[in-house]
Amino acid sequence: MARDRYAVKLSPQFNCFRYIDPKEMKLSEIIADLLDPEGTHSQGHRFLFAFLRRIGLEQWCDGKEIQVDTEVPAFGNRRFDIEIRWPDRSLVIENKPWAGDQEEQLSNYAKDLRKRSLDHWHLVYLSGIGQEPNESSISEKDLAECKKAGLITVADYENMLLPWLDDCRSVCESERFRWFLGELKTYFLAEFKGERDMQERQAVKEQVLKNPSSLKAALEVTSALPDIKEELLQTLTKQLQKNVQPFGWTVEWFGVYLRKESGYFINFLPEQSYHLTFQFQSASLNDLDFGMSKIDDKLPDKPEITRLMKKANLGLGPGETHAWWPWFAPVKEEIRNWENNSLPWLKIHDGSLAKEFIKMVQLCYAVFEQEKKLELLN
Repeated sequence: MARDRYAVKLSPQFNCFRYIDPKEMKLSEIIADLLDPEGTHSQGHRFLFAFLRRIGLEQWCDGKEIQVDTEVPAFGNRRFDIEIRWPDRSLVIENKPWAGDQEEQLSNYAKDLRKRSLDHWHLVYLSGIGQEPNESSISEKDLAECKKAGLITVADYENMLLPWLDDCRSVCESERFRWFLGELKTYFLAEFKGERDMQERQAVKEQVLKNPSSLKAALEVTSALPDIKEELLQTLTKQLQKNVQPFGWTVEWFGVYLRKESGYFINFLPEQSYHLTFQFQSASLNDLDFGMSKIDDKLPDKPEITRLMKKANLGLGPGETHAWWPWFAPVKEEIRNWENNSLPWLKIHDGSLAKEFIKMVQLCYAVFEQEKKLELLN
């Protein structure tokens, strides 16, 4: 492999977190230790201040004694993932790197914090891929009111946690701990963004340009790439059809390959006017969205469909509505753009992408079936 040329100097495949394989609780413990001025990093309040500044609460870092804990008992037999307590205020972090919300989870957290004798409290909802709290966890109205009152911050790993780790590295005086922060960031990039190794891409480019025979081989592979992708797309269609066959559902490809607004319709019933839809909004199989779309934009909006799609807890955020879509949202970032991303194609090759798609469809079906609302789709 091209990356082997760099391996002896850079060990590009190594990351200490591969051995730890941290789950949600362990990640919460790591974040809590970074936020604790008495943490093992020995950097005092620096990391805490950087975090508070990210959410507009830097004035809370006033030197008063604090306590940082994980798995803190809360109202309704809940547990705060992380709590930072001052004598007169509390900051709670709900860490959601992978898991979905539980019923009335954030509502119960807010009730718990309101019951305490606190001058101030704040709740940070920290998701792995940018989804907002599910409406079953806290109503859209209550969430909006809490945001407006400055009581809840909705953040994610890419736009909040990763920049915060950069802040921490910039103020950290321990070279040993700076290395740890770098490893942690690399782990998060791979886990939640699917970021490719730029060193590998550079090495491949150098190898291709090294001599005429390498360049010729690369160009021949490139010329065959559209055909390879089209065949893999046909493979995905067959995989999806095979996966839905036991349920009696149907899968249909629509649009023109590599054109925008192409994708898949998946139907539960023989005649549906509202389809579950995977659709590429841009050309070259980019900007993939998932949701419920209409066969005709003149059909009624049916707010009940919107409500049920939100209730499905797909982990894609609150979603949006449109004239053609009662509800839709971008799929997770690592499989959203296919043009220059090998991951979706590798997932087609090993069959895992079809399973991911069908799992999303099953979550939607379960909600409509549970509430006996399948007829809404006719």
